[in-house]
Amino acid sequence: QFLATMSHEIRTPMNGVLGMAQLLQAPGLSEAMRIDYASTILDSGSTLLTILNDILDWSKVEAGKIELEQIIFSPDDVAQEVLTIFRHAAQSKGLTLEAKLPQQVQRYRGDPTRLRQILINLIGNAVKFTSSGMVTLSLRCEPAANETACLHFAVSDTGIGISEEQQQHLFQPFAQADGSTTR
Repeated sequence: QFLATMSHEIRTPMNGVLGMAQLLQAPGLSEAMRIDYASTILDSGSTLLTILNDILDWSKVEAGKIELEQIIFSPDDVAQEVLTIFRHAAQSKGLTLEAKLPQQVQRYRGDPTRLRQILINLIGNAVKFTSSGMVTLSLRCEPAANETACLHFAVSDTGIGISEEQQQHLFQPFAQADGSTTR
């Protein structure tokens, strides 16, 4: 099931890359159409790279070889980068993509790469499964003891949601709400 799901997940953005590249070769395209097709190719390629990175990370976790970075970063910057990645896809679906971030920018020590991957997965799924309305990314920070903090990220959307029955299967090793290739 893992291989079937990964094949499907990889095939979807790859079809976007190949389809848009083929359209880009058509004669007589306006500059706006070329830019739009190229943007879709970049978005699909970025999604494909994210999936491949996720597969590699999963194998590292399974082998006990994953190491988290401890560098200074701004979670606001990471959140804005992720929203930028999905802005075009959201706009093309008529979705509003918004952020509710703290007014005052703070810097923290942690792993911005892993945080970015998590937010890409969450925002990507929210955009993918929302046909109208909005997707919102919010951040809340709670100071903790010993100069530590707990960052709370939340993604909400007006999409289809997940049934209570399907929710029971989430957060299990490699679980999805719908593992079919027709989803």
